[in-house]
Amino acid sequence: MQEEASIDDRTTYKYLKSDWSNWRDAAEKLIRVAYKLESERSTVDKRFIAEGYDDVYYMLIGFALENYLKGAIVQNLLIGGKFLEEDKLDVFLNNHDIGELFVKAGLEVQNKVYHSYLGYLTECVVWRGRYSLPTKAEDIGGSIIYHPPKEEDDLVMVMGVKHAIPVDVVHEFVDVAKTNLVHIKQRVKGKKL
Repeated sequence: MQEEASIDDRTTYKYLKSDWSNWRDAAEKLIRVAYKLESERSTVDKRFIAEGYDDVYYMLIGFALENYLKGAIVQNLLIGGKFLEEDKLDVFLNNHDIGELFVKAGLEVQNKVYHSYLGYLTECVVWRGRYSLPTKAEDIGGSIIYHPPKEEDDLVMVMGVKHAIPVDVVHEFVDVAKTNLVHIKQRVKGKKL
């Protein structure tokens, strides 16, 4: 049996959600851990994280980006005088689509390649960084393709597509999201004066 949150709990939650530093601090912790994985570089091309560490690295980066971006979205709501639901995350915050969050945070995705990188980071947050396979069929997103056996043999093939995102691009995403949150926070502070 689920109990309804008390008025004090809802008020506390609203405060915690609207305090930009909660979003920033969570992102910073994730970034620190992710950046430690950068010592594990590909032996073929040092611009990339080594296979086996890459999807976990991207997952942590994705979670950090989510925090920066969701913090910016909440701050933008506060600037606009919008109401923050007291007892649950707003519907548009309750997702992991990093490309969508970029747009809702007021940022533009530079090009199609960057858009595909953000899609892959989303996939790493949703399942690749945590599981060997998606937990829901709709999470596959076309990156895994099943090839049924041909009549002459019983060989089943499953092919997966992975992205290798250059570390400097990852840093660019982090810097843009962090700078955006700080900039929006300064606008909120200026509005309160």
